[in-house]
Amino acid sequence: MRYKRWLRKLKRWLRNAVQAAVYVAFRLKTNLAQQLNMAHAISQERANFLEANFFQFSFEEREPDRTLFDTITSPTELHYMAHIYNWDDGPEVLGWIIDSPYCDRGTSAMIF
Repeated sequence: MRYKRWLRKLKRWLRNAVQAAVYVAFRLKTNLAQQLNMAHAISQERANFLEANFFQFSFEEREPDRTLFDTITSPTELHYMAHIYNWDDGPEVLGWIIDSPYCDRGTSAMIF
């Protein structure tokens, strides 16, 4: 009989502990997501620059400029470029992104 009572208390305690852990994890995740969105945003001006120089350039019969690409030192900007990239423009710029020392694993995984 004591065993069953002890087991019920243990189950109740574990259920409460799990609920508390889930709540804390949710709050931490929400706060972290908000911080990441703030930390990993690019300005509209910079987005316009990337789109003007590395997005759908083949439709305008232009070639991508490697010297302009080499000025990009932000992993967030590389990820943005990979996200908006039109594969009809060919793989050249995507190769530059992957070969960049600023390219992170998430960006590489998105390309492949």
